[in-house]
Amino acid sequence: MKENLKDLIIILSREEERRELLKEVLKAELRSAAKDLLEGMAIAEREAFCEQNEDVCNGHYSRGLDGLF
Repeated sequence: MKENLKDLIIILSREEERRELLKEVLKAELRSAAKDLLEGMAIAEREAFCEQNEDVCNGHYSRGLDGLF
């Protein structure tokens, strides 16, 4: 653990490495935020659809059965 901390301190003491680390952290956070936003939009869209089409939301709907009988 101490070696990892020491390595991190050395990396953070170098300006270029700090920039790269910050860039990677920001990239990961932006991806996570975009993913959360898109998932929220998809859920909201599904909920709106289900409110308008209550009887088909779970895949079940009334079917007319016209058979050979």
